[in-house]
Amino acid sequence: MLLLLTACWVQSEDIPFELVTFENTHSDGESGYVVETFEYDLACPDGENARFYTVHDPDAVGPVATALVLHSSVFDYVLAPRPGTPPEGNHYAAGLGDNTRLHQGWGIAKVWETLGMYPTIDANEVNTGSLPSVLVDKDITGVYPINCWGDLWHNESSVQPNDEAGDLFSRNGHAFAVRVARLISDAEFRSVKGIELGFEPDLNRVMMMGLGDGTTGLVDLLRREDTPHAFGVLFDAPVDDLSIWAEDSQFSDRAQGLERIFNYDPTDPDEDRRIPPDWIDHSIQGLVLDGVLDGRRTAVLYSDADPFVPFPNTHYDGLLAAVGDDSLIWASNTQRSEHVFTNSDSDLARKSIEFLLTGNKPGGN
Repeated sequence: MLLLLTACWVQSEDIPFELVTFENTHSDGESGYVVETFEYDLACPDGENARFYTVHDPDAVGPVATALVLHSSVFDYVLAPRPGTPPEGNHYAAGLGDNTRLHQGWGIAKVWETLGMYPTIDANEVNTGSLPSVLVDKDITGVYPINCWGDLWHNESSVQPNDEAGDLFSRNGHAFAVRVARLISDAEFRSVKGIELGFEPDLNRVMMMGLGDGTTGLVDLLRREDTPHAFGVLFDAPVDDLSIWAEDSQFSDRAQGLERIFNYDPTDPDEDRRIPPDWIDHSIQGLVLDGVLDGRRTAVLYSDADPFVPFPNTHYDGLLAAVGDDSLIWASNTQRSEHVFTNSDSDLARKSIEFLLTGNKPGGN
């Protein structure tokens, strides 16, 4: 599998679309669950089609609980792009140790890393696959789309486009998340797209989960009226106040990327182009205040020592005030100096999933 993934990373040959046994350090591979690859006709910046993966029991009978998982590490842009596929030039992600996150191979490798079946590709996180393993232990099928657009899962070129003149390509992370969610909920749409899932989703038992940057995408997804209802939602290591990145001068490199993704420019002569989005609309705090999470069991895992979050010791004050004593929301401070928590800690992943399933908050939190 490692050789196959490496081959795909450099685009020298295709991965065979065959079932692969799900196995990592948290799972012995005897569950019967398999990883299946699907390709979708939405192009990454390098021209290759996007993909998504399912981890499911091929022998399951009847509808099964299903979790849509949006992976982390999905922020990138080219500082001074030149024409190419994807655009050539120095990438923001190069400062994080990555060459580029704007191609199919990155998204593929990131999903397999999330599954705990590929070596670390983002040194800022530890992903050993504990979350997918707990989902398997709980007989929950996981659905894992790739993100190859570096757009915080935000953009849909025909509806909420990025700054295409500045980027020299179209971003479609939100578009892909929307379409994979629809593939879960709409059998007719699957038929039109020629996709036959190896399981039947139970639409009364759908969960949605965002890891790291994936939490921002999950906020956008939950705000849509056409998103299938999720009774349980997990936000793991969110940056919940994007205004800090956008407005504080010490984060100017992040601000430039946000301007590309959210398609505004504070220096533009056109007044309309100078106006940034209302950042609270892209936050968990905003979801709570607007009632979007009403009736949903919601787990929010954060840390006041997360090195990736700007000013983490105060970052979550607004969110926690909005949550209050809501019995359906479990907000837990892990107090860990790390980023993304459930995917390297089986105990924490299990507590989170059990809360979503039962509504019982873990003791002491």
